[in-house]
Amino acid sequence: MVGERVPDREITVRCGLKVALGDKDLIEIDDEGVAVRITTTDPTILSGEQVCVVPYLGAEVYQRGEFIGRIISEPLTVLRDGVIVDLVGQQSISLPVKK
Repeated sequence: MVGERVPDREITVRCGLKVALGDKDLIEIDDEGVAVRITTTDPTILSGEQVCVVPYLGAEVYQRGEFIGRIISEPLTVLRDGVIVDLVGQQSISLPVKK
């Protein structure tokens, strides 16, 4: 990666996390950089089984209430009633973040 696509850090997203409806697309992470909350502005992906992209490219990332950047890639995700059950065929993935 070169230029603006070079991440400043990476965060982890794991299966089992429930995605919630929110007023913006965001990810909250804990002190270890693991997602503890993801919100989406798209209510259509939160019921039934959906193959979609969550979190979205450009979603804001917060740690301890402080903005730390935006994700610069987006994973193909399977949701079941809003719960992440598959992340690009994995149970856990790393996503790059750029300030």
